[in-house]
Amino acid sequence: MSEDMTPPRDVIPAHLNKWNWGAFFLNWVWGLGNNVYVALLMFIPGINLIMPFVLGRKGNQWAWKNGNWASEADFLQTQKIWSRVGVGFGIGLPVFIVIMLSSAVFMLQNTEPFKVSLERLGRNAEVVAALGEPIELSGWIISGNVSYENDTGAADLTYEVIGPKGEGVIHFAAIFEAENWIVEEFTLTMIPEGRVIDLLQVSNAQKRKAPVIASTET
Repeated sequence: MSEDMTPPRDVIPAHLNKWNWGAFFLNWVWGLGNNVYVALLMFIPGINLIMPFVLGRKGNQWAWKNGNWASEADFLQTQKIWSRVGVGFGIGLPVFIVIMLSSAVFMLQNTEPFKVSLERLGRNAEVVAALGEPIELSGWIISGNVSYENDTGAADLTYEVIGPKGEGVIHFAAIFEAENWIVEEFTLTMIPEGRVIDLLQVSNAQKRKAPVIASTET
């Protein structure tokens, strides 16, 4: 059969029946573009865990059967484009997510609430007794946010710390008003026992009014 002749659709030629990276990475998007509507099973929880592999293996076969291909060369060229886009997406998306997460963590690490909260851990005798010295950030994940609007702001941070004797989770919450950070919660939860150390060291009645971070603004 000549390459420019319209090929039959019932059985895919053996040399075309190979793995399809476009179907694997782009799954339902590839399915819509190739009339392979079984790819919409990606929207069903559970099935979507195995469907990319099914599409990668069977994609060429289904696309060959359902598409209006002028020739084998037309089919191969089209699937090659899908594969390039799919691989680019499969590699690029995780890299983009890592960059965005790293940027967010870097920004949080350079905020005044985070710096002061971490510094004050090392000056708390109960924390030092529990964790040892030096006390450092464990890993690189910091969740939460620090925001400012007009002359007010809020901070809510959670991160893990570690020392020679143990590790724990810090939760720090504060509001910014009257040019000061007013801490609402500052605790260390020890891992794995779950013992909580209150770093404010004030009564519940006083806790919400205890400023511990002076503003750097002039």
